[in-house]
Amino acid sequence: MNERVTKEQFEQAAFDALFSTWDPDFVNTPEGADAIDEVLYRRQQRAETHAVKWMSRFLDLPNSNVIEIGCGTGAASIPLARVCRTLTGLDIDAHSIELARLRAAYHEARDNVEFMAVAPEGLLDAALECARDANVFVLYAVLEHLTPAERLHYLRAMWDRLPEGGALVVIDTPNRLTWEDKHTAWMDFFHLLPDEYVCDYSVHSPRPFFEKTMRSLDPASFREQRYRWGLGASFHEFELALSEKLDEIVVADGLEQEMVDMFPVGEDEVALRRYFLGRGIAQPIGFSRAVLNLILRKTASPSERQANAACNARSREQECNRHFPSAGLLGRARQMLMAAPEMEHLRLQLQHARTLANERYAAIQEMDRMIRQRDAEIENLNARLRASTGARE
Repeated sequence: MNERVTKEQFEQAAFDALFSTWDPDFVNTPEGADAIDEVLYRRQQRAETHAVKWMSRFLDLPNSNVIEIGCGTGAASIPLARVCRTLTGLDIDAHSIELARLRAAYHEARDNVEFMAVAPEGLLDAALECARDANVFVLYAVLEHLTPAERLHYLRAMWDRLPEGGALVVIDTPNRLTWEDKHTAWMDFFHLLPDEYVCDYSVHSPRPFFEKTMRSLDPASFREQRYRWGLGASFHEFELALSEKLDEIVVADGLEQEMVDMFPVGEDEVALRRYFLGRGIAQPIGFSRAVLNLILRKTASPSERQANAACNARSREQECNRHFPSAGLLGRARQMLMAAPEMEHLRLQLQHARTLANERYAAIQEMDRMIRQRDAEIENLNARLRASTGARE
């Protein structure tokens, strides 16, 4: 693809292209050195060891043309390009794209990978233009950096562009429903704070230079910039954008071993999972993960939808057995039935019927009260009439 470069050349070029643009007060610290190593090596190793193997289990990658939106420095792109037919990576940061090309040269990537720097306002349009023959879209650590409106727009546009059998892959996006902010502030509940509290409370963050960064954000566009730094997503974006029953299109939910190894299960995730199961929330159980890792396939037939729904129901059952081992068989069966998507319509019908029955019972009681009151009035009138007739006699 490009002329071969050595490790030393790669690292020096990476510093010139990207790390020289970072805050020097941060770069010249142990934390800065660790962040550089993360960008250059560790992120790519995780993607290759876990994420790409996970995708390969569910997608025909050798016959897939992949579009990666927000590819950054190509850490996930290179291992993915090794196994797919073609890969096009797009990003709004020209420095990151330059490093992605250097990474491809350093790792002697095949000629099936291309990187493009695109203006922010044209990122999605460029991706859709490149996607004429694409059948896989990848958002790797990207969805959390989009504004709410952008999330719906991107997800809807990509889904509409996919052919039948195509897939939308979301990896390494924090779940807004958990309690710990592992992504941005490294604090419990920080992502739930209103904008007005963020700057003042950022002093408590253990993340180096985080307070300095938060206070440097432009007040006029603070909320947007806060999303650019990263705020979690949940099943709500996907339901709103895709207008699909998620149980019928999610083919991998992030509870597969590769992604559990990549993102070990923590206490906040266990608590959320138990809440999902206890409440019978009719969503793929992967939406209870602290980090969302999902493969959604545009189904080609009703039978495929049914198979996906059955698979997600089994996944819920397995998690229910794991988290509620002492529950009785009848209780577990009821939870699973109430959580199953095919039972949702019946549950709503039952709830509606109960509401109507309660309303009718209340109406009957009111009518009975009125009849008794009327009977009492008639009896009172008869008594007065009898008394009046007796007095005249």
